[in-house]
Amino acid sequence: MSNLPDILIEDARRYHSRCVGGSALCSPLLQAFGCWMLPQFSKFDLASLAKDAAAARGGARSYRDVAVIGFTVSSGVGSSGLRDVFLDGLKWLVGRSHYVDGVATGLLVDGVAFLGIAVGINTCKDDGLAPVAKQWAHSTSDEALKAADLDEYQHTMFVAGDILLGNRRTSELNGCSPDACVALQSTGVLPIDDGLHSAGLNIARRTDDVGDANWVSVLRLAALNWLERQSSVSVLSPSIKDVHKILSGVSHSFYRWVWEDAPRTSRTGAQPRKWHIENEYHFQSTLWVVLRPLFGDLKEEEYLKSVGQLQPRADLCIPSLKVIVEVKFWYSRDKAAKLIEEIAADSALYLQKDSEFQSIIPIIWDDNRRTQEHAMIKEGLKKIRGLEEAVIVTKPSFMP
Repeated sequence: MSNLPDILIEDARRYHSRCVGGSALCSPLLQAFGCWMLPQFSKFDLASLAKDAAAARGGARSYRDVAVIGFTVSSGVGSSGLRDVFLDGLKWLVGRSHYVDGVATGLLVDGVAFLGIAVGINTCKDDGLAPVAKQWAHSTSDEALKAADLDEYQHTMFVAGDILLGNRRTSELNGCSPDACVALQSTGVLPIDDGLHSAGLNIARRTDDVGDANWVSVLRLAALNWLERQSSVSVLSPSIKDVHKILSGVSHSFYRWVWEDAPRTSRTGAQPRKWHIENEYHFQSTLWVVLRPLFGDLKEEEYLKSVGQLQPRADLCIPSLKVIVEVKFWYSRDKAAKLIEEIAADSALYLQKDSEFQSIIPIIWDDNRRTQEHAMIKEGLKKIRGLEEAVIVTKPSFMP
């Protein structure tokens, strides 16, 4: 039976979900922010938002367009050329003044936009532009933080974005909103700090009106979702639900993925390294690294009981939990229907009447960033007996 705190947290989750799904995200920038912060949020198409932003030129272009594209490339969504579009917009921004005729530009009070630009800079890692861009970002946050009318959430966005770029220390988070800090920990923007979790939870579960800043519900919902994953994964007695939560967090691991344009050390002979994921075997090896320290009985390429002349072989499996992790690589040339058909066929072979396994968690690498189809795929797979909700990992934008 659920206790009262659990009920209150679930009430808060439903409240913030309604806010996010309603009219709170009323601009393309806030919609892009919602998609970036909550990858499962499918009301808006992030790739389409970026396409519209990229089309803005001349006097029609604004810092918000650059921020939308920044959130998009950080999410690994959109065309391969979007990185160049972002860098072009960044060059345009860096060359502009923070003031026009003595009046501050809108960016100095728009922490969400600043964060979008910061995550874009961090993702693109352009060695030629990065030093100038980071210096520009630091001066922008400095000017913004001088403003007396900057609320605590906008304040947090400016500080966090600057920390991500290495311009500030985490000690400068003092005075920032704990729920926003926890939400940004979930995305990899901020390092994990357990000391903020209790205060972050207490604020995130509030359902009081936050005035015009209804986008704060995005932060609070992200914080609640992440804290649930952090607090409920049991290392000593894990469950299938825990396996699913761990796999759902794999996307965030790519914030620290090795993808270098230049060597990171001065050692003689050092070479820049890029960790490509080009096929199912690469992806399966990545998942092995994630799961093996937590599940001692994890097995790979495990042969199962034969079906007539067929000898099924599971990609990854955890016998103690009677669960199979089915790894799929969704190639650019393949349709969603083919993917669903393959997983359905595998399920029929794996979960026979006398099988030692009872459930399957499909995890899919989307090599073409087709996020608009993810919700449909998940809904389709839910109808197959024995399948847990699928996890879809979108190919990061920095991978060509």
